[in-house]
Amino acid sequence: MLRGSATGLGTSGALLLSQDSPGVPGSAESVDGFGSQLFASDVNRDGRADLSAVASQENDDAGGLWHLPGAAGTLCSTTGSTGFGPGALGLSTAYSVFGSELAG
Repeated sequence: MLRGSATGLGTSGALLLSQDSPGVPGSAESVDGFGSQLFASDVNRDGRADLSAVASQENDDAGGLWHLPGAAGTLCSTTGSTGFGPGALGLSTAYSVFGSELAG
């Protein structure tokens, strides 16, 4: 992730995240697609942009969604991040590609 401003993108404070990043639930597999869809919004209304990330191929096409809370001085934090798939909602995990689309 890169910070943006009125003058464009910058590399200062750039952040690389994966399911193998400390604090991000789960572990990366080769075809998950973690981060294929991203959505920044202030979910908890604390004035900081939280990041929602999906991996539609997580766990053999079941799909998954992660929430990474916003934090002061960085793009987002893995502290307190959560992740879940369709099974946590009582939905079928068979080829559901849960989270393949995000809308805001």
